[in-house]
Amino acid sequence: MRQVRSPPQPKSGLLLTTQISKACSQIKTLQGDDRFPAFPSEGGYEQKTVERYQQEFNQLPPVNSKDPQWLQWRADILSNFLTRVYREIISINSESIISLAPSVYPWSSENYLSVSL
Repeated sequence: MRQVRSPPQPKSGLLLTTQISKACSQIKTLQGDDRFPAFPSEGGYEQKTVERYQQEFNQLPPVNSKDPQWLQWRADILSNFLTRVYREIISINSESIISLAPSVYPWSSENYLSVSL
């Protein structure tokens, strides 16, 4: 069974940010592919993410994983995570080079929750 860390979960984001920070203290360049940051659009239905969504919208997430509001909400979480990672890297070394290779829009948004325009 494949296990995927859920980006909406703060512990997952903190773990990845910590690992990237450690690596970037020793290297100058970070290259991300079309799956950084990304998460399958079918994901996000674990208990903690559902509770977080429910707190913000006073309703359960839609059953349809492609619902526009549900897609955008999870994509925003990934975009905010990428912003935190970027700021952390730059705070370690302001001359760092960060390069991302996004997938084609809108496919990337609909399938990876990755919005890179």
